[in-house]
Amino acid sequence: MTETDLILKIVNDHLDPFDLNEEHLTIAELKSTPWKESIRSVDSNTALISPKLFKRIKPSHTNPFVNTTGASYQEEWAYTPSFWLYLSKSPGLKNAEPLVISWSSDNFTTLLPDQGLLKTFNLIPKMVGEQTLWHDLSRPVYDVVINKPISRYDFPEYTEAHVKIRAEYLKDYLLLRKKSAVQVFTVKTELAIDETVTRLLNGKEHFIGEAGAYEIRLRKPFHKDDAVHLEINGFRFLFDPEAAKTETAPVIIGHTWKGIDGLVDNWRARHELPGEVVYVSDDVLAVYESQDDYEVHPETGGVSYLRQWSVSHCERLGRNGIKIELKKLYEGTPYEVIDHWNKFSIDRSEIKRGENIEQKSRRLIRKYFLFGRVIANLINRACNFDYTATQIISLDEAYIDYTGWTEFPEYQQISCHVPVRGFSRDQFMLRCKSLYQLLGENLQEAKIRKVITTVGFPESELTGFRSLKLMELLIKYLSVARDSGLDIAKDQTEIVERTLELKDYFPLSDLGALAAIRNLGSHKGGDIKTKLQVPLKALGIEPKGISSSYAFACDAVYDRLIDLFSNLNLWLVDL
Repeated sequence: MTETDLILKIVNDHLDPFDLNEEHLTIAELKSTPWKESIRSVDSNTALISPKLFKRIKPSHTNPFVNTTGASYQEEWAYTPSFWLYLSKSPGLKNAEPLVISWSSDNFTTLLPDQGLLKTFNLIPKMVGEQTLWHDLSRPVYDVVINKPISRYDFPEYTEAHVKIRAEYLKDYLLLRKKSAVQVFTVKTELAIDETVTRLLNGKEHFIGEAGAYEIRLRKPFHKDDAVHLEINGFRFLFDPEAAKTETAPVIIGHTWKGIDGLVDNWRARHELPGEVVYVSDDVLAVYESQDDYEVHPETGGVSYLRQWSVSHCERLGRNGIKIELKKLYEGTPYEVIDHWNKFSIDRSEIKRGENIEQKSRRLIRKYFLFGRVIANLINRACNFDYTATQIISLDEAYIDYTGWTEFPEYQQISCHVPVRGFSRDQFMLRCKSLYQLLGENLQEAKIRKVITTVGFPESELTGFRSLKLMELLIKYLSVARDSGLDIAKDQTEIVERTLELKDYFPLSDLGALAAIRNLGSHKGGDIKTKLQVPLKALGIEPKGISSSYAFACDAVYDRLIDLFSNLNLWLVDL
């Protein structure tokens, strides 16, 4: 027998059979049971992934442990709970969505079905003993999901916890989500040394090997000579949404596009309409911007999904439009993707005038890059330092231009589309937070503080000053030098004295207002709408002019920040 045969023999001897035709499928469990004069522990969970990614999973990478964000309080950070499974380092598998969430406290572990799964079918719970039974009362169908939520660990055993679901409901859920289900598991037990084990160990104390979807680990314990510890890690494909489709699926007949007469299908787009273009609202990007599997190209409005498909040959027009070449859209793009884009079809006359948010973002960042270079040069003149812009604003312009802006996370965050309608206050505040993370939090406090103390500002005047206040003090220093004609290197004492006399000049007040909005988003107690009025007015935005959407307020913030750095750069570069 080959090594692969030996591994598979051990796996088959220690894994329970799994029948996809059973009424209920176990999608997660944690338990210990007696097993061949030993104890066998099984830990499993199920992940939702793109069907195209299945071949990228390696058994040595899989782990049924559910990762979670840790809850902690920080003044400038808002906690957001999230759960994920790690299946591989490949995109789409590093943070795979679990069907069952889990966490532990002391020696207890909890398994709970994902609330999105439960809500999809509007399932209603009923407590029966130690189990929660979830029923679909609309049909009715009982025991759609069976959940025994709590496992207790008492060395060396786990009491049983599990989540089971009716197979047809899992298939329907995967069809709706357009995802595949992959079960990942770890099995641990003690195994008597026999011929199979002896051949795999080959005189060593341990063995690690893979065969297909399984990895086994053998290790000799220090206190036994006739047994080894066995660990099996693996995965198995449960369902593909394609297999869940039925013969009643709707017939594909084409799409109606504004500006194009008649239905458009693949053949017509490619043979009768070459060169024709259609227009969609950039609201089409929302679903892609919220998911890591997709790469959105804010500059063009295009989208790509791994190496499977892309919507390219796009051009952003006006504030909210995307122009697409129809033939290219239908070449190799899945029907459901075309169907999604078709839902946002607009006439060219519906495109609003003005810059889109990507153009504003890029202009703002370019102004910020220039600000960093100019400030670094002035610092070096004043203090005889050798600072680079990166040491002041954290961002490396040359590296970002070389690697591409798609690898620039701050740009990705602030260039997400802003819908004309329905841009909520919470979305606005979150965007302001992202802007402040770019422009405020990237300022290097230690470097700027060293500059401030070097030119002669007393420590007593810097109490409570952090990066933004320190940078503002530096701008005031340079402003005094500009207005007085004093030399920033030779006349530092005089400039410092005059700067400290400026009590009503706040050149970075717009960033201060942005920070205030950021802080409101992190502390949502009290009347947020009323508290928001002060920083909005500081940014030149009249709160009473905001109706149901904060979209134009968001545009105004970008424009205000662009003007801020444009004006600063205009006089700083000539100093």
